[in-house]
Amino acid sequence: MRFRFPALLLAIVTPLAAEAMNVDQLVRRAAERQRDHEARSSFAFEVVEVNADLDASGRPGPAERRLFSCVRRGRSLQRELSSVDGRAPTERERRKARSETGDTKTGRLDLMDMLGRFDFRFLREELLEGRPTWVVEFSPKPRLEPRSAKDRVLAEFAGLAWIDAAQTQVLRIEGRLTREVRFAGGLALRLSRIAIVYEARPAASGVFVPCREELRVEATAALVFPYRHELRLEFTNYRKLE
Repeated sequence: MRFRFPALLLAIVTPLAAEAMNVDQLVRRAAERQRDHEARSSFAFEVVEVNADLDASGRPGPAERRLFSCVRRGRSLQRELSSVDGRAPTERERRKARSETGDTKTGRLDLMDMLGRFDFRFLREELLEGRPTWVVEFSPKPRLEPRSAKDRVLAEFAGLAWIDAAQTQVLRIEGRLTREVRFAGGLALRLSRIAIVYEARPAASGVFVPCREELRVEATAALVFPYRHELRLEFTNYRKLE
């Protein structure tokens, strides 16, 4: 007769194991695995990007839909605009797409950067799409000196991360701005809301790859010009490269 580990005991032991581990060590392990897998992995994939302005009640208006063909080799990403709203892109649209830089639209989540910016606290164990995860709360480290606009925003950012218990990789992150951020005393820009959702899934060889990102921003520029925008990215059709 084959011995089966009691489900009740497993439900008790698994969260205890996470609590016994220093939560910073847990996040660092996830960051190290991400970095290691990035260095060894090469994928071709497609990204569907949907941009929409929001009305005063938060409902999205007409959306622009762009399709990108991408190749990622480690941290290096090449992406080419394939279509805009189902048609071939103009040369001007291609140039604009090539000029867009940064991690915002690449699907790359820099956990090492998060480790330096945030404090982490273990909350609970939770099943996410059938996979056991450890839910970790993050909040900004106190007394970090902001050196850029990004630093100022992240100094007011907090949220939750779901870390896969078997693979120690991030499956989901939900983050939000905890209070308004003002630039030039609010005369240049007031950021009243930023909310993000990041989701990943396991792919070949235990590598976790992004499958969805959402970003919602609400702001006021020059005191009177409202800006409400939603960006959604869907990562599909992954193919492993040799």
